[in-house]
Amino acid sequence: GVTDDLVTLVSSNQEIATVSPTTCQLSSSNTNRSCLITITGGLTTGNVQISATSTYTGHVYTITPVNVTVSNSPTPGALSFVDPAVPIYVSESSAAYLSLTGSSGVTNAVINFTSSNPKISVSPSSCTLSTTNNLCKINLSASGSATSTITATSVLNGAIATMQAQASTTPTVGTLTLVPQSVVIAAEAGSQSVPVTISLAKSAGVHNLWVSVSSTSDPSVASPGNITQNGASVGNCCLSSNSESSTCNFNAVGGGNAGTSNITWKAVANAVGSPTCPAINASPTSYSPVTLQATAATIEPVARTIKIVNNCSNTIYFGISGGAVGNIAASQSDCPPNSTYVAAKSTCFWNNPTPSNGYALAANGGSTSVSIPASNYNGQQWSGGVTGRTNCTESGLCQTGGCTESGPGYGGNTGLACAVSHGFDIPNSAAEFTLLNNANDAYDITLIGGIITPLSMQPSNVTTSSLNNPYQCGNAGSVTAQNGVFNGAAQTLYGANWTPVPTSYTSLNTGVTTPAEAYNYVSGTSFANTSCSTGAAGSYQPNSSACGAGLTCGYTYDAIFNPSPTYKYTCGTRIGWISAATIFAANESTTNVAPFGFNQAPNLGSSNPNGYTIGEWSQCTHPPFDSSYQPGSPDAKTCGGTNWVGIATPESAFQSSNATWQQEILPRITWIKQTCPTCYSYQYDDNSSSFTCQTPATSSNPANGANYIVTFCPK
Repeated sequence: GVTDDLVTLVSSNQEIATVSPTTCQLSSSNTNRSCLITITGGLTTGNVQISATSTYTGHVYTITPVNVTVSNSPTPGALSFVDPAVPIYVSESSAAYLSLTGSSGVTNAVINFTSSNPKISVSPSSCTLSTTNNLCKINLSASGSATSTITATSVLNGAIATMQAQASTTPTVGTLTLVPQSVVIAAEAGSQSVPVTISLAKSAGVHNLWVSVSSTSDPSVASPGNITQNGASVGNCCLSSNSESSTCNFNAVGGGNAGTSNITWKAVANAVGSPTCPAINASPTSYSPVTLQATAATIEPVARTIKIVNNCSNTIYFGISGGAVGNIAASQSDCPPNSTYVAAKSTCFWNNPTPSNGYALAANGGSTSVSIPASNYNGQQWSGGVTGRTNCTESGLCQTGGCTESGPGYGGNTGLACAVSHGFDIPNSAAEFTLLNNANDAYDITLIGGIITPLSMQPSNVTTSSLNNPYQCGNAGSVTAQNGVFNGAAQTLYGANWTPVPTSYTSLNTGVTTPAEAYNYVSGTSFANTSCSTGAAGSYQPNSSACGAGLTCGYTYDAIFNPSPTYKYTCGTRIGWISAATIFAANESTTNVAPFGFNQAPNLGSSNPNGYTIGEWSQCTHPPFDSSYQPGSPDAKTCGGTNWVGIATPESAFQSSNATWQQEILPRITWIKQTCPTCYSYQYDDNSSSFTCQTPATSSNPANGANYIVTFCPK
């Protein structure tokens, strides 16, 4: 019954440590019972208290302060194995995970592993952990039946952790587990629960155990949805020990009625010669069934809060713009609540929320919040984006990120609030999100339009574990690595450096050289700035040495976006970096002579039989193009084909690829992905850039209530 308790958080000495956020909205609802705060060391050492004060008038809460010690020495934390005991099947290996918890400032802690029994070996014999990269995987193998104590020892401080390894020549059957064992969904047809994981746990030597739904007690309430494994849809759940196939995932899907439905999974008989799941040491009679209890309740959408924080050293004006609802409309009466009919586009658009503290965010910590009202249209609550703007006036004219639909210096907008249906002017970097009442929200950071203001986005009222999938409720655009487990193995999402370094590239197909300067976006105009171009119009080449101190050779706005673009390089103050996709989108005609070979169509006899131009490949428009992660996508129309080895960590590998895209587009976007591995670098970069999140539902109200923080210049 407690609602709207605004808790304020204060550090007793901000020179020693600061706390962020400084306010937290709490209530009795399951979605707002807690909030995550971050304590950051300051410029000096010492002891401080982080205190919290409740403003709720109905009760006096006693809140114990947190005592914080900030020192020049790292806090080493504690080592622990995730599982205290691990079985091993002789001739195969088993995985074990070691974690570092409670540390601060640890950067390169070397951990050595030893085995008390020479019959059981550990590989690798050491790993390196840090506060931000706090999970490592080891493989255990055995030459015969044996028992061993595996010891992990930190070189940093001598801390140890132990676990037991038991090797046998007989397979260890293990157990089937289900996490979670119960879910709550909306009593609406098609609503989805949080992901449910079926696992073959504590087993060794078992391969291809076929698990299937044996019964669903009430399909009118809930049934199992599609099964996925390693990020791809599969017809059957086929489980094996200690491999990327040790888990399957599914969602409970609402049938429309309220009530409870029990979904039971069991191991089933499977022929050894089965082409899809050939059973090895997998006897179904050895496993007890597992049951998911799915409760469907009437959904009551809740308001969402998005906090926007500016950690940049300069003032940032932010913009927020709602997306299309997705319906065909003829008037306002066809639009759901919190949306507006736009006659020119024959559809409804979500209204733009008004920030609580204006659009100008002061440097080094300025913040504001927007509230997304409770609304429900086919499960959707709101969709849209947030971007950072540069050099704005109070009239709403901005150098970048405005929503005039005309570009900087033009009218079409009154004030800093975007008009309904007006998106952000390119180039821009933006946080995008779709908020759903009865399923996972989707959110991401997109750099397809360029890199202007660094930003990140993460949930503020959902906690995660280093054993979870980091794409579930993780931090898109984070500067620190994020650890987690998916595809049956420990995975790391690399942190962003937010320092773009474009490189020159010469196409072997066309002979066109794209200089690094072609991605530079600078202030001024190509007519007034000092020229840094050589050659003739239509084939300009950059000469960075022509620019004085503090100036960059690149493209101004008019050089790209004017009705008659010059594509001339001039010296100006850097605004940011611009992408090839944006340069072509500004002028999709044969007059676009920017040095990318946009008008050429290479590889006509091989990977590009349809004759698509490089400009068309840069846009990846569907149709005709499809994602490389889409099963059945023909190679000739596949936009993509990279696993970002050493750069990013996709949830699953690409399933199709196209050589023309790999030769003409990939080399010209790699610098974007290197800048931010968890951000979109091209239109179908989903598997390493798309995040989802949903708060656990309650039987009283299954509505998703995840709140978010968008941070400019994340640190």
